[in-house]
Amino acid sequence: MKFNFEVPEPLQLSAPVSYYENLLSDYRTRDISFLKMDTTGQFFGKCEIGGIDYDVDGYESDGLITSVEILDARETDSFLDIPLSLSSRKFVKALKDVGIEFEHDRDGITIPHDNGTIALSYQFGKVVAICWE
Repeated sequence: MKFNFEVPEPLQLSAPVSYYENLLSDYRTRDISFLKMDTTGQFFGKCEIGGIDYDVDGYESDGLITSVEILDARETDSFLDIPLSLSSRKFVKALKDVGIEFEHDRDGITIPHDNGTIALSYQFGKVVAICWE
């Protein structure tokens, strides 16, 4: 799948929780309001995106989805046409080469943009998760 700044269809931000209840197979939810954060709930499930089943999670606040994340990006996937199969060091260099501004640490990359933030998380030196907020 070719990921970019836009949340991939059929995923949506600012959708009501019921949208994901109907969209995801193996839908599960957890009340996290006791953590006293901005978000009050978390959901998990599987969703077909571009013909591939992905594990998805997200957070909600006041009944609306505030973030959605693909937890198991494939090595065949890309972000802005940069292969996720690259090592984290080469991936960071490729982002710099195309002029993308971002923050980087050992856990991943955060890219601010007009519509919010995208976070790409590393595991074993490669991008494995992409979150749109």
